[in-house]
Formats: sequence, C-alpha cells, structure tokens
Amino acid sequence: MAASSREPNAREAATAAISQTETAYTGSNNSIHYANTRLIKLNGINDASVNGSTTVELWCTKDTRTWRRCGAGVPHQPPYVAQVEDEGVYGFTLVGVGAGGNGKLPRPGDQPQTWVEVDLTKPMVHLISFEAGPDRGARAAAIRWVATDSNLGPHPVKLSYAERPDGPWTTFANGLPGSGTYTWKLPPQLGSGMLVRVEATDLAGNVGMDQSSDPGNGAAEQPGAWRDQGGIRR
Repeated sequence: MAASSREPNAREAATAAISQTETAYTGSNNSIHYANTRLIKLNGINDASVNGSTTVELWCTKDTRTWRRCGAGVPHQPPYVAQVEDEGVYGFTLVGVGAGGNGKLPRPGDQPQTWVEVDLTKPMVHLISFEAGPDRGARAAAIRWVATDSNLGPHPVKLSYAERPDGPWTTFANGLPGSGTYTWKLPPQLGSGMLVRVEATDLAGNVGMDQSSDPGNGAAEQPGAWRDQGGIRR
C-alpha cells in the first residue's frame, strides 16, 4: 500500500478530506465483506503494519479518492470498530501511530486493506402460489416463489410450514435458488390445513419473507390452490 510521507503534525487535520479525480473501487482485486449494521467490527483486517504502535487509527473511504478517520480511540487489538453513515461500500485501512507505527496516512488512489458493503435492506420475497390437489398425486404440493435483492447469493431460500399463523414453523427445504418451484411431499401427520412460508437471506444476513395467508387450501386431500393476489413482500 502506498502512503504519504506527511509529518505527524498533519494528523491535526485527520478528519479533513484528501481527494483526487481517479476512481479505484471498480476493478479492485480485494474481496468484499458484507454487514447488515452501520457499526462495523473488523476482525480479519491485516494489522501487521501496526505492530508495536501505541495507538491504531482506522481510516475509511468509499471510492479511494477521499479518506477520513473513522472515529478515535480504536483499540490496538481487534475487533476494530467503525461507525458509518448509511448503506454502501466502504474501504478500511489501519494506521499505526507512535512507537513502532509508521503513522503514514492513506493517499488518494490507495487501495484499502479490506472492503465492506453495508446492506440494510431485506430481500423482496413473493410466494406466488401454493397448490395441491389430486392431479399432483397423493400428499403432494407445489410451491412457487421469487426473491430479489442486490446481494442475493446462489441458494438463499428456505421453505417452512406451520399449522397456525403464530407457528411453530418447521423447515422442509433449504438452500433453494432465488426463484423456482418446489414439489413437496407432505408429511403423513399433517392435517388438511397449513401455511407455507418462504424466507430469503442475502449475503449480509438480512431476511425477507412471504407466506400464504389462509390455511386449509394447501393440503393434498383438498383440491384447489392458494394463489397470491398481492405484490412482493419483505
């Protein structure tokens, strides 16, 4: 990581912006981590460069053009904690100050030691239909859903059922894609009425859900279907 050769007295302006016109986030080879909180706790950041420092500062950027110090009094031992303002992608770099620390601030264009995307938004989930009947064979039902999110992983969906709206809910399928159809062989102990819930979890850990609104139309003994007439839910 390149760094400036400023003297320590430049630290009195530590929270001031340091800017240039280059872009650097796009195309970075650094992996991105995800968080669903504005209070970021960094445990895995490389802190070898601050060994022997009396103080450690955590510096932040959103684009590598502008850097700022993310608060004061960052502990020398992890986790290193930073408070960010809102959703978005943030880069973080540790700076060791005093004793064995080099005290050099990141310059515009420097890549951070790690990137974190703060994502506070739940996935949008839509249970399209929950159908069962004689045409699907004995004790079987088909569930259709779609989930959308900017940080949805490849297998984010979980399906569960309950006999009452307040639960308890029992998972019967997990690791499903963001949209699809699942044919469920109903357990023999289930009665004629139940609800189905679809949950989707994004890479930051936010969970969105949707569920059937009325029990009783989803059992194989009862011809018919439950179809959602509304929109996508969170």
